[in-house]
Amino acid sequence: AKPRTIAEITKERLRRAGAKIRQEHPDFHGDLGFKVFKQVPSQQLQATQGLDLTTTTESDLDALREAQIRNQQPSLPLESVNPLHLAYEVMLKRHTYPLTAPIERITFAGHDDCFRLGSEEGALCIFATEININAIIKGLIEILEHDDSAFPSAVYMLENAFHSAGEYNDFASALEQLSTHYNNGEKPTLKFYTL
Repeated sequence: AKPRTIAEITKERLRRAGAKIRQEHPDFHGDLGFKVFKQVPSQQLQATQGLDLTTTTESDLDALREAQIRNQQPSLPLESVNPLHLAYEVMLKRHTYPLTAPIERITFAGHDDCFRLGSEEGALCIFATEININAIIKGLIEILEHDDSAFPSAVYMLENAFHSAGEYNDFASALEQLSTHYNNGEKPTLKFYTL
């Protein structure tokens, strides 16, 4: 049996209340679920400078990349990192989305470990450690050709997924061109995280 803590008692009372509502109101189809959060060690998510693509120059990108290399911090072994925890850590650290906001795990452009945070215009998190930039850009284009309001408000990726500053710059440039074309010139914040 689980220990009788306030947390466990509360969870059981919520379960019973949900079951009672379902029993007494069978026509109700709303969400009666709940999320339980536990304080755990950080996934060593180190936020780097958020890039505003409206003002970022190529030299800014090069300088940021060099700073990231200089300031490289010890990280968790990759196999012990939980991508869902990373997504929630983004939500907590960015203060953009409440923890009750929708979070959907998706496969995006052939990449697993991706999440959409918030509504249609929410953030796109791509936490794959091996990325295919062309596939990601193509995936964004495919979404945008069906619904141009679906362009993400922000893109979060792992810094160590980029093998070089050139690859990093290419992605930033491609994302800027996409957002100019499809998002009325409003650029998303391109934010990178290192594990």
